[in-house]
Formats: sequence, C-alpha cells, structure tokens
Amino acid sequence: MKIPFWVWIFGLIAWFTITLVASEDSDSSQPWLISLMFAGAIAGWVLGKEAGGMITATVWGMVGMGLGAIAGSETASKSIIGLLTVMGIAAIAGLIAGTRRGNWLGAIFGGGFGVIMGLMLGIILDAIFQSRAKLGTGSLFGLLLGGWIGAGIGAGQKAMMRVIEQIQPEVIIAAWGAIALVAGVVAQMVAGEKLLASYNGFYTFLILGIASGLGFSFGLWLAY
Repeated sequence: MKIPFWVWIFGLIAWFTITLVASEDSDSSQPWLISLMFAGAIAGWVLGKEAGGMITATVWGMVGMGLGAIAGSETASKSIIGLLTVMGIAAIAGLIAGTRRGNWLGAIFGGGFGVIMGLMLGIILDAIFQSRAKLGTGSLFGLLLGGWIGAGIGAGQKAMMRVIEQIQPEVIIAAWGAIALVAGVVAQMVAGEKLLASYNGFYTFLILGIASGLGFSFGLWLAY
C-alpha cells in the first residue's frame, strides 16, 4: 500500500495539531472533538483510497470526520441514529462511485426510499408494542437499517457483491491501519490527560511530541 507524500504532509500537520490539542488543559470536550475529527478524516481517506480510489477516499474522509465528531461530542441518541443513517448511505454511494461497480445515484435514492419505508415499519412496530416515545426503538432502527439496505439495493443488482469480490489484501491492511490510527489518537489523548496531572502544557507537549513523533517516523519509514 503506497500512500502519497502529500497525505503524509497532511498527516504531519494533523499529528502536530492533535499533539497540541492533547497537551491543552481544558475541562471541555473540544480537544477530544478536534482530535477525533482529524483521526476519522485521515482514517476514512486512507481506507477509502484503497477500497475505491480518490472519490471513495474523499467521501469516506468526510464520513470519518463525521463519525469523529459524533464520538467527540455529546450528541443526543436520536441525532446519532439520523447522522449514522446519512453517513452510511453516503459511504455506500461513495464506494459504488469509486469502484464504478453500480449506480451511485441509485444508492442515494434507494437509501432515501429505504429511510421512509424503514421509518414507517418502525412506527408500526412501536405502535404494536405501545412505545410512548415519538420515535421509539423500532422507528430509529427502522430508519437506520432501511437507509443502509435501501442504499445497497439501489446501487444495483449484486453491486455490493461485485465490490466485495474485488477487495484486495491492501484494503485489509488499510483497515487495520485506520483502526491503529484512531486507537493511537485515543491513546495520545488519554496520555495527555494523565500527563497534565503532573506537568504543565509545555512539558506535556514535549513528551507527547517526542513519543508519538517516533511512531510517526517509524510509520513513514515502513511505508517507503
């Protein structure tokens, strides 16, 4: 898996930003929000690049940023389901557009139709089980699953199967790399919180920068 040099430059900027944010002594959730958005964007781009090329990488980068925003903020559960539905449809459409194995517009329209049908079915289930909430568990899961299934069907007959069949080993490596990236960012944020209990922001930045910088350099060396 060959990663373009400009991606490493962007990763370097993101690494510096995340290290700076992790060394900031703040009681708010903003540091986590910024860090996870950066991590999600890079992880999504790297995975999407191997799965479907630049188009998929761009879409999945935005989806990853959205997932990072959800993970790093206090979002209501109903809003999370809605966002996951939209991002899931976008991820499927982006994959289909990048691989050219189906109809990406059909995936979007199919996802929209699936959302409506899934929501209606969920409302019926909520009524049967006498859910008191305006949008009960059945409605929310119907919304989510309906959108994802509708997008998969709308992409075209056996489109997703054809995409899965062409998956190369590099995609698996990219997936593990994306997981490791997000895990590394979380570990750095946790380490920053622990270090701030004993050191000021400057020393925390130095310690995190040296430790994570060695890992970043090692990754660059392995890639080239």
